[in-house]
Amino acid sequence: MLSFHGIESCLADANNRIKLTPKFIADFSSRGTDLVLEVLPEGCLALYPEEEYLRINEATNAAESDPSSFLTRQKRRQSGGWSISAKITPQGRIVIPVEFGERVNILPGKKVKLVGIKVGIEIWNADAFEEDQKSFMEFSSKKRQCETENALNGIE
Repeated sequence: MLSFHGIESCLADANNRIKLTPKFIADFSSRGTDLVLEVLPEGCLALYPEEEYLRINEATNAAESDPSSFLTRQKRRQSGGWSISAKITPQGRIVIPVEFGERVNILPGKKVKLVGIKVGIEIWNADAFEEDQKSFMEFSSKKRQCETENALNGIE
């Protein structure tokens, strides 16, 4: 069975907790109980099994090894400062810290999208997710149009 696939909807409760679906709970359970919650620059949260988060960061750190680089320090600050250890509660919930929720507009009573990303899930404000998807579709359409025009004009 495919892990971490699909899109689900839910609401952030009064304590800013997100109730995961049984499928996503099973996906995480099969990878251990240690999780990492991270704020992503796209304006959403990512929830990863800790082993996956460490693998991603190891690859990123190897590619960006110059500590004197401003961009490297900014990326490390983003990743290190905006990530925390997390656990799924016995009721199947993830607690969203206030600072994280405010940063990505996931607040009590807001509609949320849980999006499988093959290695974990992203947690989006539902309106922001729809806008992101709309922008991506427009970009993809323009890209296809340019590629078609270039092919017709013999440009690679």
